[in-house]
Amino acid sequence: MMRAPDLAKVPSGIALELYVAGDSLNSRRAATNLAEIVRRLDSQATVTVVDVLKDKGAAFARRIFVTPSLIASIKGREHLIIGDLSDVDAVVQSLKD
Repeated sequence: MMRAPDLAKVPSGIALELYVAGDSLNSRRAATNLAEIVRRLDSQATVTVVDVLKDKGAAFARRIFVTPSLIASIKGREHLIIGDLSDVDAVVQSLKD
């Protein structure tokens, strides 16, 4: 079972957890968009991708009931973003605020 990341152990203090369902089109889009989001962030981020079809317990533990979903842990706060992250600019801006 997956637990929330310990931000004290993450060099940048940014941990991104992407929850997807297998290799669906939306899952692939979300992963591609997440790579662009990470590139645009000013600091490095720790990225974890969880396939809920293989690890239902991790999704349940983090209360993920819709995929794709991104949990961004930044400066002690968690942001939940649901969808394929296609509005990259808006996602980056929300993570920087």
